[in-house]
Amino acid sequence: MYFRYDPKSCISSDVIPWLPVFAGLLPEYAAHISQALNAPDTTFPPEPHPKLIPGKYVYGNSTVPGLHRLPDAEKKPNSDEKDRACARIPTPHDPDEQCDEYPFAATVEGAASPVWDFSVKYIDGWQNGQGGNALQALYQSSRILYKDLDKFSVNVIN
Repeated sequence: MYFRYDPKSCISSDVIPWLPVFAGLLPEYAAHISQALNAPDTTFPPEPHPKLIPGKYVYGNSTVPGLHRLPDAEKKPNSDEKDRACARIPTPHDPDEQCDEYPFAATVEGAASPVWDFSVKYIDGWQNGQGGNALQALYQSSRILYKDLDKFSVNVIN
């Protein structure tokens, strides 16, 4: 159960939650997400078709494709696909870096999605962890439900 019934509470489907990603605080994390959202064809892995990566926050436009939360028990296919892609990245990386993926493994639109494309890139491990913490905080603070019940987007703020 997500929350207790309270007759004085309300839900507004007119408000779409969004995750702010501050470039000044997490520059590598923000740069990866910005590249995935704004120049998807420049990301790894390459695709033979124009890449479609969802989740970009567009002020005033609630019709853009968003992201949808997955239960923890269903993230493994996304994580496995991300790991396969990360193993193919041709450039070496620092041991303190982690392979970041966008869309997040914790979303329906993650790397294993048959509909959407994805991006992976090695970034600072601490920043990657902080980004994951921010996503979990958004899930809790906005009470984002699983699968198609709630959508959210991501806004990279410079």
